[in-house]
Amino acid sequence: LALLCLAMLSGSFLAGNAPLIMRLSPRKLRLISTFGAGLLIGTALIVILPEGVDALYGVQRALLAHRAAPSPSAANAASAAAAGAAHRHRRQALDKREHPAADAAEVDDDVHDDDDDDADDAHAGHDHPHTDHDAVFNVKRYIGTTLILGFVMMFLIDTSPPRHGVRAFAAKPAAAATPATTIGLVIHSAADGIALGAASSVHAAAGGTASASAASAAAGPSLQMVVFVALLLHKAPAALGLASVLLGEGRARAQVRRHVLYFSLAAPVAALATYGVLWLSAPAAGGVPDPLRHLTVQRWTGVALLFSAGTFLYVAAVHILGE
Repeated sequence: LALLCLAMLSGSFLAGNAPLIMRLSPRKLRLISTFGAGLLIGTALIVILPEGVDALYGVQRALLAHRAAPSPSAANAASAAAAGAAHRHRRQALDKREHPAADAAEVDDDVHDDDDDDADDAHAGHDHPHTDHDAVFNVKRYIGTTLILGFVMMFLIDTSPPRHGVRAFAAKPAAAATPATTIGLVIHSAADGIALGAASSVHAAAGGTASASAASAAAGPSLQMVVFVALLLHKAPAALGLASVLLGEGRARAQVRRHVLYFSLAAPVAALATYGVLWLSAPAAGGVPDPLRHLTVQRWTGVALLFSAGTFLYVAAVHILGE
């Protein structure tokens, strides 16, 4: 995971520094800035928003599957009912040899009544709670609320008045303030890092059991690499778009490089932090695993992605398209 984080940091930072290395005329700078704006809008609508929605619906599907699975108590009830039925059938065979034919019908009735009781017990053990989608996990509520919160937060940051106070501690000038584009990209990058850290800790999320260890040994590296490649493919264009937009706003190259570094660091730091939290929360040897713990990480990853999508929608609607 450390090597993947280092590669992701290097790739994003180098891609973001590409517009800074080349000497560009004002016309080429406007062209690259427009291209970067398109990359940012495309990242918001094609990558971030679908990723967040898919993560939340994945949690819903997993919860529904978990509720539909038979519980251990139901399996025990079914096996006990089967054992009781087999015992009574053996008793019926013995009673038929010992009792006259007139009493055989009475014995059969008693055994059939017992079998019906066992069947009722077995079916009672298979009863499951209500599996309505809204009762399990209301995805639509999360999607709308989180998108609006991201949009409103960026609006408040963008329109908040300067702080009152001593002149020496006055608010930063507009050229030194952190732009909304950088904030939205950093939030999105941190959400990507959470996804990579969760994929890298399949063993910890599975609870550390023997079967989970074998499954994670086979599926963990492939899942980790798929997530890493997907992140790298869309983080490099996002870093390029961020640098292009900031240069188009007339910001200094040193300031643009610093913002690109913030964006590049967000995903590796979030990935390592997520992996550490999952590793520390894994149960000790012999402990009882929690099969739903990794769904909590996936849920909040989806929420973070949708929140960053809301910030991007504000940037696209107010800044990029307006300019």
